[in-house]
Amino acid sequence: MLLQGGYEYPDNIRILGVLQRLALCYMITAIIVLIFDRAEQETQSSEFPIGDDVHQPILAELNATVLQFWPEWLTICFIVLTWVLLTFIPSFENCESGYLGPGGKHKDGKYINCTGG
Repeated sequence: MLLQGGYEYPDNIRILGVLQRLALCYMITAIIVLIFDRAEQETQSSEFPIGDDVHQPILAELNATVLQFWPEWLTICFIVLTWVLLTFIPSFENCESGYLGPGGKHKDGKYINCTGG
């Protein structure tokens, strides 16, 4: 936070930059994988293709990518739904609800204090 300009005035703190957000997303993804990882999934997910046939049936492919990892998909859907609700439901003073654009000088300073999604 010191590198983001918050050491003099707390109002000027920029909490996260782009690379920090990417690192945070990577960390959350790694935690989800570690929480839901099971030892029996490793042998099944590394077998590609199943047998000697390179053309897998659609149900085998669906099982290998979606059905086998349903807890991860459910967690990701919950995280995305939470982000959508936090972005589009609350409205703030001088900001339209669901504003995704940049703050600052965008549109002649109309959204000076708005932070996008």
